[in-house]
Amino acid sequence: MSWVCNVTPTFFINQSFNASPPTWHLDGDAALKISLMAPVVLLSVCGNLSVMAVVYLSASLRSTVNYLFVNLAVADFLFTVFCWPSVVNRITHPVYVLDRSICKMNVLVEDSKLQKALEGR
Repeated sequence: MSWVCNVTPTFFINQSFNASPPTWHLDGDAALKISLMAPVVLLSVCGNLSVMAVVYLSASLRSTVNYLFVNLAVADFLFTVFCWPSVVNRITHPVYVLDRSICKMNVLVEDSKLQKALEGR
């Protein structure tokens, strides 16, 4: 009995099932939305990181009010990093194709941001 290395196994259960990952289907509307969101995400990341860096590097700016601004910058940065990929996924894919950890962080960040917004009133 000899084994052939390049033989693909045959599956007899549900031969018509296609297990290929979902493909990108960018129509004009989705491409426009993503191209308009890209500068917003870039400005959000750069702006929030610069607020955090300026307050961290300048000792004269370390006050209670500026710590509040840093707290808001961190919250907005986390929202941008963990929630925007989910928004892009909703625009481009019919199913959720991101990792499970991104899904959990998305829920955590959105819920905590909503809770903080409601506490502020």
